[in-house]
Amino acid sequence: MRRSLSILATTALLVLFPPAAMADPGWTPVTPAPAPPANLTAAGLFDVAAVSPADVWAVGGGWTDTEQALIMHWTGAGWSPVQAPSVRDFQYSFTAVDVVSARDVWAAGNGMPVPAQDFRSKAVLAHYDGTAWSMARVPAPPSSSSDVLTDIDMVSATDGWAVGWRVAAPADPFQPLAMRWRNGRWDAVRLPRIGGGNVLLGHVHARTGTDVWAVGSVGDAALILHFDGTRWRRFDVPHGGAPGATNELRAVTTVSANEAWAAGSACRTLAEGVACQPLILRLTGGRWQVVPPAGDGGTNLLDVVARSGDDVWVVGYDLPIGGQEANHVEHWDGRRFVTVPAYVGPVTVQGGLASALEGVTRLPGTDELWAVGWQDGAVQAIRHG
Repeated sequence: MRRSLSILATTALLVLFPPAAMADPGWTPVTPAPAPPANLTAAGLFDVAAVSPADVWAVGGGWTDTEQALIMHWTGAGWSPVQAPSVRDFQYSFTAVDVVSARDVWAAGNGMPVPAQDFRSKAVLAHYDGTAWSMARVPAPPSSSSDVLTDIDMVSATDGWAVGWRVAAPADPFQPLAMRWRNGRWDAVRLPRIGGGNVLLGHVHARTGTDVWAVGSVGDAALILHFDGTRWRRFDVPHGGAPGATNELRAVTTVSANEAWAAGSACRTLAEGVACQPLILRLTGGRWQVVPPAGDGGTNLLDVVARSGDDVWVVGYDLPIGGQEANHVEHWDGRRFVTVPAYVGPVTVQGGLASALEGVTRLPGTDELWAVGWQDGAVQAIRHG
């Protein structure tokens, strides 16, 4: 009888005083954890893309005496290291990956000759056909230039984009770089001439062949470009963070033709070090606007994914001045961003670089999200949902 009275009393209290929304339980490690080749002294995963919950690809790089490309494949039961294409007298790593199907996966990255002679970087594109990975032909740059690819996004098996930046000579400013996959080949694409200092593109998102966004920075300002199927044009971008802060966008995604999100950082150089704040922009009504983030000093955002207009996630890392780097995740619920726990265990590195999330993706057919990065010099993969 006492139990029944207790239940009735509890029910009455809940009617009178409804509980606050349950706190998000946070992210948890993907198990079993990915294990890169044992010969690497350090490694990190920089991007992740999924064909299905049982077919997920993550790419990055590892280091021994030289740089080494890293490819990890999730098969539903665990991770398997996959052999990256070998190129004689050349070292490289991957920065991005995207999938079209189980037999059509692309990765982008950068490398340089071994032994290094002039430190000129060369863009790398690789393809998986369902059996093995192989190098793809990259548009030849001018002989003196250095090319860097930071992201890749495929619209379909016959259309896709890769972006980054190019420098013609060591003393020259950086210029934006874009390549497009069409008619079975990658070709360089002419972009608008942009003045104002170094111009870098960090991320590209292609919702369709006529709705493509690319983000990065120009000098100390954030940069947003849009391709409408015919030409690229630059959008006005509001300044975020403290006055005088350097703005940089590292990621972009779309919810629809009329809504998009971009994320990055707004940083200032102080006497005690560099202080960064998260920078989040939203496209609504044809204009980009700054959205208040949840993170504060020390937060850098590196990727964004949207399940809907009121369900947006950004990932990156916190590195307070004099503090220790740690995973950082924020969630937009339609009203505001809140920080969601992404702690994955203790780290031994103190007072500096320790843990970061570099890429995030949604598993098709589910509401589950996976994010990858590195922790304590090793790779990490976490999940939510």
